[in-house]
Amino acid sequence: MNKNPEDIDSIQKSDFVVLNGRLLQVIEVTYSKPGKIGRPKVYVIGIDISRGRRYEDVCPTKDVIKVPNVSKKAYLLVDIDKDGYVTLLNEDTCNTRSDIKLQKDSDIAQPKISVDIQKEHCLHVTPHIILMDGNDIWHPRRAGVASHF
Repeated sequence: MNKNPEDIDSIQKSDFVVLNGRLLQVIEVTYSKPGKIGRPKVYVIGIDISRGRRYEDVCPTKDVIKVPNVSKKAYLLVDIDKDGYVTLLNEDTCNTRSDIKLQKDSDIAQPKISVDIQKEHCLHVTPHIILMDGNDIWHPRRAGVASHF
């Protein structure tokens, strides 16, 4: 996974970051004022995209955080076969991919879904599923965080 260092005070809501070794999607960023002795701090809350757990951290504003390279691409959902594999169509190139398998309890019913593809290993289909390394599937609605996406 390619990661670029960025100043932590440039992080915004819905960004992807690597915090304490976990890939998180930021759901809240709060800035504190400098105290009498201390420096200003950044309070970051994020959801681990592989487990759906919430993580929080407080860092000085001068710290550097790792940010993965994520590009966004919209795909059209063409078909879901009986084995649970979905067929997605790239409307720009007219190429299809059928190598993504859904969980049995997945309830994708929308005709158009948005997909984030990280350059090496992560495929993020919003708001229903997230695929990590092409094998693990995480369902945000089952994790109770659908309101954050």
